[in-house]
Amino acid sequence: MIQRPDKRESRGNERLVAEITAFCQRVGMAESTFARRAVNDGKLVARLRAGGRITASTIQRVRAYLAKALAENKSDSGDSSQAAKVDNTA
Repeated sequence: MIQRPDKRESRGNERLVAEITAFCQRVGMAESTFARRAVNDGKLVARLRAGGRITASTIQRVRAYLAKALAENKSDSGDSSQAAKVDNTA
């Protein structure tokens, strides 16, 4: 039997996917590229859209990548290409 995420988890996934999508559109990055750079999993966004689960640590890594990229983007006098260069290998 396939387990489906509960509604609360699903809403959280939808919000996270929306944040990732907005970020990617803002900086001109493919979602798969974002996911690979953020958590080394290029299919993350597609799986979340399909109702897949995500661990708390992966959510933390995604949010940390977003925060760092957005901070670097803001400090870079409007050049959004810098956000795509964030290294999240820590």
